[in-house]
Amino acid sequence: MDAENPHEIILYMFLSLAGFNKISGLMNIFKKTFVILPAIILILVSCGNRPSITSHQPVLRTDTCKKDDNHTYSVYIPSHTSECELMPLVIIIDPHGSGGYAIRHFIEAAESYKFILGASNLVRNNYSEYTRAIELLIEDMKDQYPIGDEIYLAGFSGGARMVLSFALDHQLNGVLACGALAQKDHLDAINTSIYALSGRADFNFPEVADFIINETDKPSNLKIQLAGELHQWPSPKDISQALGWLYLSDMPADTKCISKSAILKDYAATGKKLVDSLLRNDQYIQIKMLCHNMLEIKDLPERHYFKETAESADNDPALLAEISKLRKSLQFEYRIRKAYYNAFGSKDIVWWTREINDLNTRIEDSKDLTMRFALKRIKAFLGIICYSLTNNALRTNDLNTAAKTLEIYKLVEPANPDMFYFFALYYLKTGKENLIADYIKAALESGFSDTIQMKKEFPAAVWKNILPGD
Repeated sequence: MDAENPHEIILYMFLSLAGFNKISGLMNIFKKTFVILPAIILILVSCGNRPSITSHQPVLRTDTCKKDDNHTYSVYIPSHTSECELMPLVIIIDPHGSGGYAIRHFIEAAESYKFILGASNLVRNNYSEYTRAIELLIEDMKDQYPIGDEIYLAGFSGGARMVLSFALDHQLNGVLACGALAQKDHLDAINTSIYALSGRADFNFPEVADFIINETDKPSNLKIQLAGELHQWPSPKDISQALGWLYLSDMPADTKCISKSAILKDYAATGKKLVDSLLRNDQYIQIKMLCHNMLEIKDLPERHYFKETAESADNDPALLAEISKLRKSLQFEYRIRKAYYNAFGSKDIVWWTREINDLNTRIEDSKDLTMRFALKRIKAFLGIICYSLTNNALRTNDLNTAAKTLEIYKLVEPANPDMFYFFALYYLKTGKENLIADYIKAALESGFSDTIQMKKEFPAAVWKNILPGD
């Protein structure tokens, strides 16, 4: 072999690795038929130059709709490889238009299932053009980001009502409704799956509870999971469980982004932990709902566990007892709600002080979990009524009514950011400018985020030294 000829060196190595004997004789043959050598070299070179798979880090940013400069939104792109060319889209609607806040509750789900997230900073409660705004947001994101055909909508409270309304006449792959629902005929008319997450102390819980108590009335496309207690965005884990169900129940096979078998294994393990925790606390309603939800996912590991647990819960007398207690607590709640609503026009602040102190004591001392949740919902209902009556009184300049409802509001929810904001607005309207700044600061520190509204309603002299960046 000619040590100066690199072609012969490569060929020698190739034949040695292949296990050929009598290499020197074969070398002579190949020297005479040298035509094959370029092909061998090409194979060796191409094997070393195949495109590598690159990893992309997650991205969280703010963007603006090209067709509406006023519509900003938060975007989250999960970590992924270059093989993951297109990802499903989840549009998120927060009732206060706080897309940057809401989107953080969805990052765990985005990383697990490789969702791209878009959370509107424009669409909020009482925004009448929400349908067109959501359409523009979807269109804008599909133009700018690697989004596939699957589109999901998620909303909380008023945001849930908006996405449920949007779903009536738009093609979607699923809807996540948190903290609010709709009537049966509305849900029946939606041509996709709906996953409802509700806290047991949420004042909107009765909307969900009606379908738990009267199971035959529950729409076939509705899945329910009880998550947490209060009226707030559910935890990232609960949101991930809900969006995971919507995705996996409709996912046909592996994608370039995730392995379905691996994700199903993790999903089943998480579901099993949730059920085990519920079993330890004798929460039979939740056990039944969660197990039946899990069983609707094809090829789910641990299927026998969820099937056996569901059958056991269905036949357990404790389930009927829990449903009976829930029904009685709701009847009590409806009665007290009506009485409190009527009392706003007839009872003075002394009565309200005594009544709310008594309500707080009953919540604290109640040993019955079902009744404690009912009492908490009653208190939350009072907060909503205070918000509504105060807002209406201030908008119509009925300042006497506003003064009374504000005092009740402070008793019911002493740390509520809207209550602080309304006090500032009340003092603006009554000419007590020296009290405004402290209440605006308290509102912001407690979580008030609608600075657009604040700038419209208060003179610049009030907020220019208070708002960040102003």
